[in-house]
Amino acid sequence: MKLEKYNQIIWAVIGSGTILLVAIGVVIALVSALFFGRDRGVPVEVVEGEGTVERATAGTRHDFCIPISIPDSPYQLIRVTVDRVVVKGGAVAAKGFSSSNYDEAPLTRGCGYSGSGETQAIGNILARHTGTGQIRPILQQNAVIHTLEYPSGRAERTDRRAFPPSGVLYWEIAFADSNGDGRIDEYDDFGAYLSDVDGRNFKRITPGASRVLEKVYDEPRGTLYLKILYETTGDKSLDRQDGTALIEVNVQRREIVRTVVNREQLRGLLRPVEMSQTR
Repeated sequence: MKLEKYNQIIWAVIGSGTILLVAIGVVIALVSALFFGRDRGVPVEVVEGEGTVERATAGTRHDFCIPISIPDSPYQLIRVTVDRVVVKGGAVAAKGFSSSNYDEAPLTRGCGYSGSGETQAIGNILARHTGTGQIRPILQQNAVIHTLEYPSGRAERTDRRAFPPSGVLYWEIAFADSNGDGRIDEYDDFGAYLSDVDGRNFKRITPGASRVLEKVYDEPRGTLYLKILYETTGDKSLDRQDGTALIEVNVQRREIVRTVVNREQLRGLLRPVEMSQTR
C-alpha cells in the first residue's frame, strides 16, 4: 500500500472518531441541560408581619390549569400554579420528588406558564360548583401540594380506580420547610390528608414528621394501608436513616386505626427465624 493511501485511511479514521466524540459531547450537553441544569426549586419568601405578607404576595405570579371534573358531583377542581411561595416565618424552596411512586399523580402533569420553562409549584386548588358558579380556594394558607387524587367515577370495574372512593379526595401536602434546610422536598414533612370533593372536612391521616412511600386500598373493608417514612433520628430530616411503618386508616372516619408493623417490630418478629437458621 502506498504511503499516501495509508495516510488518507488514517486521517479518515481520526476524522470519524472526532465526529463521534463531538456527537457524544453534544448528547451529554443536552442531557445535562435537560436533567441537571434546570433548577426544579420554587422560591419561597419568608416574611414577618401582615403588612409584609401583603406586599410580598403582590409580586407572586399565579396561573391556573384546566379544570378537573369530579365524577358524580357538581364540583370541578382547578389547580393553581405559583412561581414562588410566600409564607410567614416558613420555608425557602420547593423541589419535586424523584420517587417513581408518584408518576401517576395528576399534579405531575404540566400546566401553568405554557412554554415559558419557568419552575412552578401547585400552591392551592380552587373548588368550583358548576351549578352556581361559586368558586373558592380550598387551602387557607400557602402550601406545596405534591399529590391530589380524586374518584374515577362510574365505569367498568376493571377500568376504574378503587381509590379514592366516591366523595373523597386524597392529598399529600407540605405546609412548611420542616427540617429548616431552605427548601421543601422529600426530606420534609408531607402529610397525607382526606377531604370531601369540595375540600371540606379536611383531615390529616398520617403522623407528624412523615411522608408516604406507598399505599394500597382495601375496597371491601374501606381501609387504606400506607407505608410511611417517619422521623426517628432527631435531625428533623426524613431519610433512609429514619423508621418505616405500615399504618391502617379507616377512610370513612378519616383516622388511623392502628400501626400494623414498623421497622423495630419487624426485627423482633424475624429474630426467632434468623436464630433458628444459625443452629
